[in-house]
Amino acid sequence: GTLDSELAESELFGHLKGAFTGASQKREGLLKKANGGILFLDEIQDLPKPLQRKMVRVFQDRKHRFRSVGSDKEQETDIEVVCASNRSLEDLRETLDADLFDRLSHLIVEIPPLRDCREDLEMDWQQVWQELRIDKSLPDKPPYNKALKKLFKTHRLPGNLRDLQRLAFLTMAWWQEIKEEDKALEAALEEWQKTQIIHPATDEFGQGTYKDRENWFKERLANWAYQQQGSWKKAAEFLECNERTLRNQ
Repeated sequence: GTLDSELAESELFGHLKGAFTGASQKREGLLKKANGGILFLDEIQDLPKPLQRKMVRVFQDRKHRFRSVGSDKEQETDIEVVCASNRSLEDLRETLDADLFDRLSHLIVEIPPLRDCREDLEMDWQQVWQELRIDKSLPDKPPYNKALKKLFKTHRLPGNLRDLQRLAFLTMAWWQEIKEEDKALEAALEEWQKTQIIHPATDEFGQGTYKDRENWFKERLANWAYQQQGSWKKAAEFLECNERTLRNQ
């Protein structure tokens, strides 16, 4: 997943108890947890530059040796690394450490944005709905009307799949209140469009940051779940996430 820049080193390498303020216990990092498998890092361009250099040293070592924060003991890990970014290759060349880019660019797969695959949007919408339909009282198939059809034909969907996920969450939230498919979708579309205006996504035609809009949505979703369920514990169970993480949104 996307790493918090301040905690990225601890997240990747792990840390010992007392290694820094707040390190109340020993923690195993993602490099060790992924041993024998694949480590996926989203939005690799957000990795702090000093940490990018440390990752280069890990990749250069045949045994992928590294040290946890606060430790002098070297550990080994056997991993394959897959990274993702919403930036163009040209942007990544400028953003990433040159050696790290060379190490990661042995095999590059470019996935076209949803706006270039509009014929698949209805199927994508159904799949997202199925994956996020935690409450089984919701309809098996997602609502679909003229307004949504028009949006799929004309909107740039700069957040790609996350835009569909956000719209699905909003529709489900309104469904709890309205209980009518078309009206729930209409309300969700109206609210979704507002988030596009308040927090425009970063793309070649826009300003602002996608992260701002993502944080706004997470806060809105967390508050809605809390109001619906009556407690943070029940809200976390409903959303299938960590209670502390939900409280901090």
